[in-house]
Amino acid sequence: VEFFGQPTACPPGTDTIARTEGMPVFMYHIRRVKRGRYAMHFSLLHPNAAELPPGGVTALFMRRLESDIRQNPGSWLWSHK
Repeated sequence: VEFFGQPTACPPGTDTIARTEGMPVFMYHIRRVKRGRYAMHFSLLHPNAAELPPGGVTALFMRRLESDIRQNPGSWLWSHK
């Protein structure tokens, strides 16, 4: 998968299971509200992963993650670089 302009390896397990079972796929987002306080919300990536091609769930997730990081780069851990 292309992630911030670089080829990045991603484990296929979640993608394979979600597509095989035809499950809806959600992603959670965490935002720091203030010191020691965080807010979490979930968003739907796709209602039926069986409709996606192999790697589709992973591609959707990585695009959304990249978007989240661009919106709030201070929350991105240095260890993930």
